[in-house]
Amino acid sequence: MRGKNYLLLFLYIIFFIVSSIEISYSTDVSGNIIKHTTWTRVNSPYIVIDDVFIDAVAVLTIEPGVVVKLEPDKSIVVRGGFNVRGTETDSIYFIRNVEDERWGTIKFIESSFPAVYDEEGNYIFGSIIEYALIEGAGNSGIICENASPLICRNTVSDNSTQVLENGGGIYSRFGSPKIYKNTISNNYASTDGGGIACFFSSPLILENIISNNNADNGGGIDCFKS
Repeated sequence: MRGKNYLLLFLYIIFFIVSSIEISYSTDVSGNIIKHTTWTRVNSPYIVIDDVFIDAVAVLTIEPGVVVKLEPDKSIVVRGGFNVRGTETDSIYFIRNVEDERWGTIKFIESSFPAVYDEEGNYIFGSIIEYALIEGAGNSGIICENASPLICRNTVSDNSTQVLENGGGIYSRFGSPKIYKNTISNNYASTDGGGIACFFSSPLILENIISNNNADNGGGIDCFKS
């Protein structure tokens, strides 16, 4: 009987130790996304180990609470749909995977699905980044190249430019994004638009908090032939 009690005690101790161990998982991602895909909170964080390309017929949905960590110089390029919708209490994070090393950018190109609105200007569907933190990018936090996503209620902070030199936080080139109710701060561009740069674009920029950005021209916003 005593031996049985010792065995039960031993098994209980083993169970307690195993249940107390916090197991951490991550999901490596790279390459082409060719069908509708969801990045889930249970599989977070997602580590972008090489550039991710969302195909023109695909939509990438990212759930609230997901953390996306990008390796140095790696980017997410949106050729199709990008459905990134956190909540006021549960943001989505795009951050660096290597301390002190900057990742690339989130780039929307011409084939990406534009945001669509009703007659009162309310979002219906299309590419959107909402309630996200975009931090640590090195080639602009968000680029809109002939693209028109909705960028709203995000924190765009501590991003810079290395290649394009314009738009440390957000850069719109020939695009018409709606940039609404974001906090855009502490971004840097070596040439134009530390916070936002617009080049031959027609963005709608409303109710943003834009502060402490730095550039040679237009620390907050710089628009060239918009």
